[in-house]
Amino acid sequence: MTSIGMVERGERGRLGKSRDTVSRILMVLAAVGAVVAFFGGLSAAVKAGDSTRWVESWRAIGFLTFAALFLLLGLRPRGVPGLWEIVFVNKAALALTAMFETSADGRSDGVTDAVLAVLIAGAYVLAQGWTTWSKPGTAPALPREDPQPGAGREHGRYSS
Repeated sequence: MTSIGMVERGERGRLGKSRDTVSRILMVLAAVGAVVAFFGGLSAAVKAGDSTRWVESWRAIGFLTFAALFLLLGLRPRGVPGLWEIVFVNKAALALTAMFETSADGRSDGVTDAVLAVLIAGAYVLAQGWTTWSKPGTAPALPREDPQPGAGREHGRYSS
């Protein structure tokens, strides 16, 4: 454990596991909510007129895409560098955009995105999502040296 309470690699104790569990639950709940929103969006797309069907379909597919992203974050909270940040920035940007929206529907959707942004930020802190950036294996692999020391010496590759 470091002085500010961050868990170092390989040192996830009981507290780290329970934080992960809460983070996972939050993201699975967000995924379920997005799936429910997808079905609502699908219904809206089917009922939409020709001029708005494309936008409603795009929106419904977006719900399904975010359900998958939320589920991925819930299953592998430190699996993909940048995923937490991308998802958070999207929801925060939509919430901020909705603040300037004049329609009641837009403001309502903005509140939903604001709540999601707060939920994502909380899950990010609980799962310590920023540690994904320093996780071994996220940088390009360097060429390995001889995997079997001594191998190849009989052919003179390592002779002086």
